[in-house]
Amino acid sequence: MQDVMIKCPSKGLPLFTGVQLSEAVFATAVFTNVKVLCPHCEEEHRWSKSDAFLIETTREAEAERASAAPRFVRRGTRAPTPPATVTPAAEPAEQAAASDAS
Repeated sequence: MQDVMIKCPSKGLPLFTGVQLSEAVFATAVFTNVKVLCPHCEEEHRWSKSDAFLIETTREAEAERASAAPRFVRRGTRAPTPPATVTPAAEPAEQAAASDAS
């Protein structure tokens, strides 16, 4: 597998798109107007296949990505919301005991 990369238009630094493909699959893949969040300038960039290039995936890059937040933006999705905190209701016997004590 290889990393699909683009260059940050602001800083000119390589940017991982969040996509890994083999060279054969990349040759036939279609990418148009894909969004990615850039860690270099913290802006959202749009890219197409003509902007992209492949580099061999390194172990260091994989380890870094495993600890980083996703940088790509999927169409029609929102950032995940944390689960709501639920406080369990008191048992009926506990409620009765509390009202008797009053």
